[in-house]
Amino acid sequence: MKITLRKFITSGLVCFLAAGCSHLPEPSSTAEVVVNVRDFGAKGDGIAVDSPAIQEAIDAVNAQGGGEVVVPAGDYLGGTILLRDDVTLRLEKDATILGSTELSDYSNPDFFVDATGQERGWCLIGLVDVKNVAIVGEGTIDGRGDNS
Repeated sequence: MKITLRKFITSGLVCFLAAGCSHLPEPSSTAEVVVNVRDFGAKGDGIAVDSPAIQEAIDAVNAQGGGEVVVPAGDYLGGTILLRDDVTLRLEKDATILGSTELSDYSNPDFFVDATGQERGWCLIGLVDVKNVAIVGEGTIDGRGDNS
């Protein structure tokens, strides 16, 4: 079954793929590594696709043993972002992660077909087989889905 962009948006862009995830504890307030997504090229202008820069920041923190990825104020347009072990994603006040309206900006890291034959697993923010992750802060995740 081919998924259309409308069906994708109306099915809920912001989903969490928690297959195999272990306990999700409170994030540590003493993160050893703290990086800002803008240092990895994120623009936060609501026009540029920032998910590759955000993913690069997440992967860098994970490679260093864990810590915090800070998303400062701005509108960060994007597709699929996968959290990694020992990473806290902190959305500061007035920071918004906006789901892209382009299906090509998304991936399906945990594909499955539900009982109705619908393809599932597409996501804006995904977690697959991870531990010790968190999303914190005063910011917003807006999948821009349509519930009608």
